[in-house]
Amino acid sequence: MKRDKETKIANTRKAIKRAQAIVRRYVPRDQSLSEELIRERKEEAARE
Repeated sequence: MKRDKETKIANTRKAIKRAQAIVRRYVPRDQSLSEELIRERKEEAARE
């Protein structure tokens, strides 16, 4: 049973790395999507 969990963790890590590599093709390393989202939400809240 423990082996199954280890395999799943390894596969999850590999999937995350693969997803990050895909995003990096379109988003420069110095650009933070999370910071951009937070800034946009704060701007929207200020307009309300």
